[in-house]
Amino acid sequence: MGNAYVVGAMALALTSLYYLLSGNNKKKDKLNYLTPQSAFFYMIDATLTNHVNAMLILDGNRSKKEFVDQIRKKTRSYLQFRSRLRTSWFGWPYYEEIKDDNILDTYLTHHELDETLDLTRIRLLLEEEINTPMDPRKQLYKFTLYNFNDGKSVMLFRMHHCILDGMSSADILLHICEVDEKSLGELKKKSAEEQFLNKQGSFKGFNLITNSFGFIWSFLRIASMRAEGEHSLRASSNAYGNQRYKYSSIKETIPLSKIKDVCKRHTTEQLKITINDVVMSSLSGALRRYILKNGSEREKNKLENGEPYLVRNMTAVNTRNIKNVAQYIIDNKTSFDESKLVVNMGNLFHELPLHIQDPLARLKQVAHITKSRNYAGEVMVTKTSAILMPYMPLPGPLYRWVYSGMVDKVSVVTSNVRGPPCLLTFLGMPLERIAFNVPPFYRLGLIVGVYTYNNQLDMGMGTYQDLIADPNQVTQYFYEEVNKLIQT
Repeated sequence: MGNAYVVGAMALALTSLYYLLSGNNKKKDKLNYLTPQSAFFYMIDATLTNHVNAMLILDGNRSKKEFVDQIRKKTRSYLQFRSRLRTSWFGWPYYEEIKDDNILDTYLTHHELDETLDLTRIRLLLEEEINTPMDPRKQLYKFTLYNFNDGKSVMLFRMHHCILDGMSSADILLHICEVDEKSLGELKKKSAEEQFLNKQGSFKGFNLITNSFGFIWSFLRIASMRAEGEHSLRASSNAYGNQRYKYSSIKETIPLSKIKDVCKRHTTEQLKITINDVVMSSLSGALRRYILKNGSEREKNKLENGEPYLVRNMTAVNTRNIKNVAQYIIDNKTSFDESKLVVNMGNLFHELPLHIQDPLARLKQVAHITKSRNYAGEVMVTKTSAILMPYMPLPGPLYRWVYSGMVDKVSVVTSNVRGPPCLLTFLGMPLERIAFNVPPFYRLGLIVGVYTYNNQLDMGMGTYQDLIADPNQVTQYFYEEVNKLIQT
């Protein structure tokens, strides 16, 4: 709790400095320096594996030359794709340009595999990639294409989290791919309401004056949150950087239309059900089932008796202005804006009601919890803290100590990323599926990545090997819990 007070005090004292030095400064003449929030992610990161990862399943094969030429054409004109990170005398990271194209080409790899595409095999490829160190002082990204002998391929994309979040990874994929013409035509026929994806999880704006009470109230609420106790979903304090990461994803994507039907059926005048509520409720059900099977006898008894069981989730929230992604594509505004390639997010805290057995009752409880939160205030407390910390001349361990004050309050982090709502192609190959993941860090032993693309929802999970030996259990439970709600 004390650590959180330190974070909040700094945020409250220097909020005005944030508005002067960060997002409201429209000058882009210093793009060689990282934004404050991106710098914070770099300063607290003690390992070389904290990257945003995307897995793209493609219907087709392409040669190494075609693959390399396409990525070159789409990325080489942007600073972050031809740079590495250095640190200034006062500790602030900045970009140093790599002028040798031969070095940059080593970040693009191509493999021919004499085997058929299999989801388990793809998971292992991504897992191996996540566990391979990549020093941001040497490179910031990597693209890898695997051709399978059944005419399918998989492209893995990886970029350091200190300059990229899930939302900007969606921008990159939109940039390196093309929009399928047939899918674009169908998109144009839909109404503006249908085009706009779920708004839950996107930031609607924050005004310092009108939202100041909410900011202070949220700071006090976050600071007073008691830390979670030890339980089966809680990573050990020495897990960070010392354990192998495991990865899993659901066996097949879930139609977004079916999840929206769940929202419509159960929304009332008093309580609105969102896609994010369905996701959080299903995740709660999946973790409940996992603990009932693998937890201690004490934990099992608590859940079976319906006793409260504190597991808190921290949802990463996009703090960019909300944009209609579909209209953005229809208007052909697909030129990549380099300033998007930053970390621009806050966090929303959410207790997961694992003690509720009935799926529908659990869904309604999640919606009640969401409704009771001061959304803008919580997001800005966490975002402002991360933005202001790099302005303090503190050593790395102290940054991590302050950050741990927030981390000790949660066990699960969820990123809900809205990708393009239409079919994309890469070198003419239809992009069938996109999975998204960020490895665990510190005591945040469970990182859930939810990604919507082409009106389908995908879910993947990263965890420590010693925490959950078989993460396929959790992703399978999640898939089943979503389908329970679909069938209610």
